[in-house]
Amino acid sequence: MRRRAFLAASLAAGAATSARGQSAEPGQIYGSAYHPLPDGAAFAVRALDDTPANLRIARRLAEALRRRGRRIQPPPAPLLVSVETEVQQVPNRADRFPADLRGPVRFVLTATVDDGAGKRLWNGEASYVGNPNDEGQTFLQLVEVIADEIGVTSRPHGFLLE
Repeated sequence: MRRRAFLAASLAAGAATSARGQSAEPGQIYGSAYHPLPDGAAFAVRALDDTPANLRIARRLAEALRRRGRRIQPPPAPLLVSVETEVQQVPNRADRFPADLRGPVRFVLTATVDDGAGKRLWNGEASYVGNPNDEGQTFLQLVEVIADEIGVTSRPHGFLLE
C-alpha cells in the first residue's frame, strides 16, 4: 500500500523533470491498450524466458493479478500475459565514456496480453534504475507496478519504489 502512496503522490504532484524534459524519478511505466480486455476473462501468465527468476516473476504476476480481482488459470486461457525481463547498463553520459560496469543498471519488465487467437490486446513496460545487486527485489516490485497498468493506456510516467 505504501508503494501506491508513493506512486500516487508522485503523479499528483507532477513528475519532476530534468533539463532535457525527462522524468527525474528512477522508475518509468507506460501501457498501450489496442483493444479492450474482455470483462471477466481468465488470464494465464507465462515467462518468455524460463529461467528460475523469470518463472518466479510470472508466478508473482499471476498472484498480483488475482489480488486485483482477475481470474487466473493455467494455459490455455482466453487471455495470455507474457512477461520478459532485461537488465541494461546505464550509460555514463556526464563523461561520455562507456559506463562503469559497477554503476547503476536499468531493470526492464515488459508484459503483453494476447487473446486466444494471438491478437495483441495490450502491451506495457515498467523500468527502474537501481543498484545491480537489487535485481531480484526490484523485478518483484515492478510486477506490482505493472499489474496495476494491465489493460490501460497510459503515457510514460515516473514512480518511486521503496
